[in-house]
Amino acid sequence: MLARALLKAPGHTLPLLPAGEAHIAEVGSTDNLTQYQITGLDFSPTPIWLDHDGNTARRAVGLVFRIPAGRVASLAKLSGAQSAADGAWSENSRSS
Repeated sequence: MLARALLKAPGHTLPLLPAGEAHIAEVGSTDNLTQYQITGLDFSPTPIWLDHDGNTARRAVGLVFRIPAGRVASLAKLSGAQSAADGAWSENSRSS
């Protein structure tokens, strides 16, 4: 729900209570899914994958993944793409 609200918000950013803001950015796509990172919730981005209708296709929390049964075959490909995006974010945040 937060990802869809952020995508509709101006600048893909929404204020958080009691302070701060959340932002969503597209970081890649594969298998007709788009990968996003939500920042502002934690020390590192929260990854989420959405299908073309905006439905959650994959969400990772730590080492636990939530994925619809129809997408299980693409789990390895999605995991690889997500690891690459996480690594890129880490490199960018170190050089900033």
